[in-house]
Amino acid sequence: LQGKAVRQIVAQDKLPSIVGGDLNTGSSSRAVKHVLKAGLGDVWAVGEGSGATAPAGNPRHRIDFVFHDAWLVPLQAVTLRSAYSDHFAVWSRLDLRQPGC
Repeated sequence: LQGKAVRQIVAQDKLPSIVGGDLNTGSSSRAVKHVLKAGLGDVWAVGEGSGATAPAGNPRHRIDFVFHDAWLVPLQAVTLRSAYSDHFAVWSRLDLRQPGC
């Protein structure tokens, strides 16, 4: 349901969009597929390795994501150990562009 809600919100917003968070599900899940159907891309397309973020002690699962719309082009994506979470963080660098440029 939340994936569908994100899809609707992004479709209505004409400004650049970044959506991220702990989805508690993998990249092949229905929730992620709904977000991708909204026209959002996954910053991990430019990341290296599996992008695993959980559990922090020995990350084996990719359940934390950053998605972007056509206004943004991902340049870099990495996972970082966090002192404040039981997951690794997903850090990304994006370039702001107008769609079609």
